[in-house]
Amino acid sequence: MIYFDNAATSFPKAPGVADAIAKFIAEDAANPGRAGHRMAVRAEEMLDALRLKLARLFNVAKHNRIIFTLNGTDALNMGIKGLLGTSANEGTVPHVITTVLEHNSVSRPLQSLADRGAIELTRVECDQEGFVAPADIEAAIQANTRLVIMTHASNVLGTVQDITAVGQLVRERDLLFFVDAAQTAGVIPIDIQTMNIDILALPGHKSLLGPTGTGVLYVGDRCPRPHLDHFNPWREGGTGGDSSTPTQPPI
Repeated sequence: MIYFDNAATSFPKAPGVADAIAKFIAEDAANPGRAGHRMAVRAEEMLDALRLKLARLFNVAKHNRIIFTLNGTDALNMGIKGLLGTSANEGTVPHVITTVLEHNSVSRPLQSLADRGAIELTRVECDQEGFVAPADIEAAIQANTRLVIMTHASNVLGTVQDITAVGQLVRERDLLFFVDAAQTAGVIPIDIQTMNIDILALPGHKSLLGPTGTGVLYVGDRCPRPHLDHFNPWREGGTGGDSSTPTQPPI
């Protein structure tokens, strides 16, 4: 068999992935962060070790800023709606810049927010070769712009965008930069620091060669921001670190 669908999910997986999953289910399948017995502690240690590995891979300074999600779509929705689900200031509608190349996991949540008046939305065009010019993103910035969100590489065209240049101009304007790395994480080097990325979302089952049902959301120190109030929880439920508060703890 010749497999050509790696942009959707990678195959075959890395050696040892299936064995590691089977071993965990057989020996350590406890709930991490929910108890003090040996299996739960080992499960928590596995998660923490993985956070440290991801932090090294993406040059993240604080590994506890890495959140595990159900997949890339979940990470993107959590990030987008966490930042933009409510406006920080009465009467202020934040402006968001994105591109025409985005996956529906970015495009649809943003359009839903725009349709209900929660944000203003600008979609920057690409050229005939499928590249977005950083200058066009800069030209789209308005006084109320709060966020630039874009894909690192298109899942349709495969064009890799210059997120380093975009990240620099976004940081110079003191805005937030959100990158969808679904197609590049594990293939193209990503450095949170040099690329000035504030929020990074990615799946674990593509070029990182992990199993389906895995994803990552990195939320940097610049979130929350004063003009965004706080990072609102998108999904509410149990947490291993803080189970006593009546509502979900904000990030």
